[in-house]
Amino acid sequence: MDFKNLSEFSPSMGFYNLKDKLINHVAERSFKAFDRADEIRNSIKTEADFVKYKENAKKTLCDFIGDIPYDKNLPLDAKITGVIEEDDLIIEKIIFTSRKNIYVTANLYIPKDGKDKHPAILMQMGHSLTGKTAGTYQMGARIHAKAGFSVFCFDPIGQGERASYIENGKPKITPAVMEHQHTGHQCYLAGNNFVKYFLCDAMRAIDYLETRDDLDLSMLGAIGNSGGGTMTSVLMAYDDRIKIAAPSCFLTTRRAYYYAGGAQDSEQIWVGGTKNNFDHYELVSLFCPKPLLICTVDSDFFPLEGTDALFEKEKEFYRLMGKENNLRMTTDENTHSYTVKNAKTSAEFLKEQVFGEITDIDIRDIKVIPEEELWCTKTGYIITDVPDALGVFDENLKDYLSDSVKTKEEKKAFLLPKVFNNRESIKFYLKKIRAEEIEDMAVSFYVWYSQPHLPNWGMTFSRKDKRDERLPVKILLFENGTDDLLKYKEEVLKSVNDGYLTFVVDLSSMGKCEPNTLYTAHDPKNFYGVLERLNKDLFFLDDSLCGIKAYDLLRCIELVKEEFGVQDITVEGFEKATVLVRIAEILSENIKTVCKNEISLDDIITDRYYNPYNISGTVMPGLALYLK
Repeated sequence: MDFKNLSEFSPSMGFYNLKDKLINHVAERSFKAFDRADEIRNSIKTEADFVKYKENAKKTLCDFIGDIPYDKNLPLDAKITGVIEEDDLIIEKIIFTSRKNIYVTANLYIPKDGKDKHPAILMQMGHSLTGKTAGTYQMGARIHAKAGFSVFCFDPIGQGERASYIENGKPKITPAVMEHQHTGHQCYLAGNNFVKYFLCDAMRAIDYLETRDDLDLSMLGAIGNSGGGTMTSVLMAYDDRIKIAAPSCFLTTRRAYYYAGGAQDSEQIWVGGTKNNFDHYELVSLFCPKPLLICTVDSDFFPLEGTDALFEKEKEFYRLMGKENNLRMTTDENTHSYTVKNAKTSAEFLKEQVFGEITDIDIRDIKVIPEEELWCTKTGYIITDVPDALGVFDENLKDYLSDSVKTKEEKKAFLLPKVFNNRESIKFYLKKIRAEEIEDMAVSFYVWYSQPHLPNWGMTFSRKDKRDERLPVKILLFENGTDDLLKYKEEVLKSVNDGYLTFVVDLSSMGKCEPNTLYTAHDPKNFYGVLERLNKDLFFLDDSLCGIKAYDLLRCIELVKEEFGVQDITVEGFEKATVLVRIAEILSENIKTVCKNEISLDDIITDRYYNPYNISGTVMPGLALYLK
């Protein structure tokens, strides 16, 4: 063996498979939480039990959403920028203000049926690049208008005319899911939950509807698909103004999704939700006993088996409240999509509930028009049309910069529960599984335990003539752990020649402890890869990969003191791993720290076009505020 192939040496050669340990760790904790929440729901036997359960659920919902930047008194400054007249339909193009300098583009579909006033429906879009103008959502709006409703469709953040990373007239970051991820991670670091901005937009959309004399909001409806199904479900649980709803292709259970799904968009993550017994069930329970139709497709990645379980449990609660017939479910044969059948069933359900009419809506003449015809702006982007228009990046950055620098005591008070997080400290069970001599160095390979069933891996390097001496220890922490050995060979050699026992370590999710990929379509370190999936599952548990790795590092420092008998310890980090070093220097006593090629969290939040690769291991909600 030589230095060139040293990083390829695997602990599996010593009979230790570290690749699945983190996946198993997160799964075990998640399923314990799912079981605990099921027990709570199963204990509900009376209406009084249900009322108390809903109170707890609403508090949890409000806690993970955080302070919504919603100001009902802020002028909407709504403008109709154009009108499309068809034989049976009027479509208005509208721009309104959600927050200061945050403008929302919307279309209002109004039936031309001779009536002066129509009941209103708020429609939220899934993750289409073109937002409200996408054909599937035009179709859905027109079908509901055909049923006699005025339908208000608005572009979500980062979609359609609200794409905000526009350079030279084109998106520099792909709208919809990629923009949501890019901005969402910056929001997490600054302590903001991305979902609150989406919810604020929806609530302001309702404010706008309330200004219209031609709309009846006494039975205000909410519909939406996919990401729009998410936000419809959150909105109906949060805002009492919604009286009837039909979300599509979202409601299932966290348990079922854990088996079947991948990483979700940033606005779909409920920090601490699973830890505090909040699941999709609770969204429905908070809406109970209002009329609700759950729209599904049989081959969705939001698993139908989860939706069935949710429906059966929530049916019990609707029955308990004397409104069993108010909860219904429909399933179409398709993959993840807002199907014509589900849109039609939704329109018929809402019509039955609002008008008291059971009818078969004729949709044979439903059409869609070119997307550009529905634009509310001239350029297709509000950010380029309106000089003072901002995006969520700008809102988040303003919040971050306005926050004060924390004292060391404040930093410690924040970090201690995030890093230690009720973890179980156990014996290290240090195992030296091999020793080599490479380029005048003595090299040893180790496995040890940081937490139960969660091992770490590392290699020590020393001069051969110093192998039996007790040397000061330098822990080298590369962004990709021992996989970066060749890249940082000179740093290792320098440390050894400076007289250190040099310890290159792989903490959880790094190097040889990086989990096997779950999705071959996604790079493990990129958005939607396995690391982001695990990190967001940990977010639901009010934890993070960063928190686990920081704990691993503190345990590694303990290991050096206890197993190697050394107190003189330096921790040297590189690139994104420097975040862990910054945490260690706050929480660990009597260590020296060095950061090289540092990529700070401040850089990530302030750079509109930061590099998101391998960011999941550094994102802990609110962390940037405490590492300033």
